[in-house]
This record gives sequence, C-alpha cells and structure tokens, in this order.
Amino acid sequence: MWQSLLILLTTTHQALGTNAGIKALLTSKGLQYGKHIGTNLLQQKLGSLSIPDVTGQVDISPLGAVDFSLNSMRITKFNLPEPSAEFTEGQGIMAAMSGLNVQVHGNWNTHYTFIRDSGTFDVALYGMHVSLLLSPGTDDTGHLSLSSQQCVSGLNDVDVHFYGGARYCTLKQTHRVTESGQRHGEG
Repeated sequence: MWQSLLILLTTTHQALGTNAGIKALLTSKGLQYGKHIGTNLLQQKLGSLSIPDVTGQVDISPLGAVDFSLNSMRITKFNLPEPSAEFTEGQGIMAAMSGLNVQVHGNWNTHYTFIRDSGTFDVALYGMHVSLLLSPGTDDTGHLSLSSQQCVSGLNDVDVHFYGGARYCTLKQTHRVTESGQRHGEG
C-alpha cells in the first residue's frame, strides 16, 4: 500500500509540474488568414476611432503667444489597402501596409488676450505606409509574446483646409508649426 501511495505521489507531482497548454504551428496559410482577420478588425476600429484634442501655443512676433486647440476630430473617410505579411527567416514576421489615405474633420479655436476665433478644418493624409518586424518569443512565465524589432512609417502628402474666422492668419502659423516639428523630428 505504501508503495502504491509513493508511486501515485511521485507521478502526481510530475503531472502537476508540467506546463499544460496547446502547442501550435503557424503556417503561411495561417498567417494570411490572420492578416485578413486583422485587416477587418482594423477597418472597424478606424471607423470609430476617437482622436484626442490637440492644444498648444504659437509665438507670433511681435504680438506674443496665441493659444490654439483642435478638437472634436473624427475620421470622415479612409481606405485601407491589403497589407502584406510574410515570415522572415531567423527574424520573425514582417508586416507592411502602404497607400493608406485618411481624411479627418474637426474644429479649431484660437485665443489671444480678449480675441477669440474659431472654425472647422479638414485634413487629408495621403500615401501613409508602415512596416513592422515582429519577433515571436516567450515571456518570463513561458507564454507566447511578440516584440517589435523594427518599425518604419512615412507619409507622402498632407492637405489642410481651414474654414471660418481669420483662418488665413491661423493657416500661416500652423504651417510654421508643422515645418518646425518636422525639422526637429516631432512631425
């Protein structure tokens, strides 16, 4: 009887000590299926995406600082091209998408001492592209993890239109802010 109990305790310990789970092999066909599922999910999320408000100050010499805000922004139109996804031997999964176009509509407001101005704007982003290298691995607990090894993105063109108020002054200052941001790697 003691021998049976000893064998049972020994095997139970080994059975409880193993990391139970499912092992799966991701094939190219499975990767393509996942790409389509991800594209559909991304398309749904882009349609209901909440864009945070943008506020700041622009220094207009010799007047001083003018406060501005861009708010109530929403995506009004977008096209989502078919992404590519492929295995890269020894590195992971390379995913890429190019030719994404997005249009955004929102409100703009400016404030300088006692002068306030406002209107609406439309921004169109053309030819956005992104590529991402994902490397599979395991975390400290042994679960599957994906880490980004490389991410490259870019934009071909931006078209901005302001409506209402003194938009001509605002447009010139916004253009300066955009140029400044790009020179310093912020845009």
